[in-house]
Amino acid sequence: MPSRLQTLPTDDRGHYRVVGVSPGEYHLAALSGVYVDQEGSAGFAPTYNPGTPAAGASVPVIVAFGAETTASFALTPARTVSVSGTMIDQSGRGVARGVLMLFGPPDGDRRMEFNLVRAATGPDGRFVLRNVPSGMYTLQGFGSPPPGYRGGGNLSSMPFGWAPVSVGDADLDNVIVKVSDGTSLRGRIAFDDTAAPRPSPDRVRVTAIPVEFDASPIGGGPVPSETRADWSFEVTHLNGRRRVFVDVGATEWTLEKITVAGIDATDTPIDLRTKDVDDVEVRLTSKVSRVGGTTSDDKGPVGDYAVVIFSSDPTKWIDRSRFAALARPNQAGRFDVRGLPPDDYLAVALPNVVQTEWMSPEFLQQVRPLATGFVLQGGETKTLELKLKKRPI
Repeated sequence: MPSRLQTLPTDDRGHYRVVGVSPGEYHLAALSGVYVDQEGSAGFAPTYNPGTPAAGASVPVIVAFGAETTASFALTPARTVSVSGTMIDQSGRGVARGVLMLFGPPDGDRRMEFNLVRAATGPDGRFVLRNVPSGMYTLQGFGSPPPGYRGGGNLSSMPFGWAPVSVGDADLDNVIVKVSDGTSLRGRIAFDDTAAPRPSPDRVRVTAIPVEFDASPIGGGPVPSETRADWSFEVTHLNGRRRVFVDVGATEWTLEKITVAGIDATDTPIDLRTKDVDDVEVRLTSKVSRVGGTTSDDKGPVGDYAVVIFSSDPTKWIDRSRFAALARPNQAGRFDVRGLPPDDYLAVALPNVVQTEWMSPEFLQQVRPLATGFVLQGGETKTLELKLKKRPI
């Protein structure tokens, strides 16, 4: 899974240097115009190594341990224009000091081009973005905080709206971005074991994570969520298509199932673009599975490693999947993972895992031939004795 670094400017000769890079694969993008300085130089499209304007054709650069890697490529010329319009609220009034974000759409290989442009609206809600290359974009808007808001700068709590933008060879005027407070998700939390001690409501948090980033914000923290004393919950300021996600801050309980009006929605996206969703049941179980064990190589036990456990079914290799986990050893050299759902799994021990690559379907496909299979039932404890494998090249 490609990693992402901070942006750095080039010098007067177009040279760049990034230091302190962790080993891994990286996609390089060269940006100018609206992405850097709206009043500065322009005339180029976002360009990816080895010199292509298409993100899907980008060739990753592989950084090895202790090695220095070089990559040079030419920018792609492109005409740039201005994009202007107004951010309005639900009443049609201009939103002053609103935040705008412009970015490219998903491409054919489903990798989002997070080349962000950030701007603000004026006192009347008007905005102007200069030196924008031609192409398809998504423009997202975040309004001002509601009265009495005390949540800091969390954009996910602000009024939100979005608009698709097609930029051609001429200036684009009168773009409208309408923001609103979004929709809500409501329901109850249930338990499969009435005799077992329950966690306190404040330790169970229900939220909804985006599965697409056009109609859902790409920025901001967690959306507002409340779990009440009667085990009802409400999640607000939602939008787009999302999966319900449950964080249980108690090792004795884990998620069993999520239903909407009696229909299983545990791992299925819910449409929250236009209306509230009620009658949601989040069912927790006290049958908490546990997978643990040790790792060794030809010389004996190993104390420094990473274990990736994932479903043998590739359709479950989704963003923040319940069916995947990363574990590292404790001081005794043992690893421990709790709360995986019942399924057929694969486990592999590696010398290291870089950042969040263990969530990537491409990475899981690479390590699959190296992995050990096992079946996990609900509430079962499984002990594994793994052999340390070399990372695939």
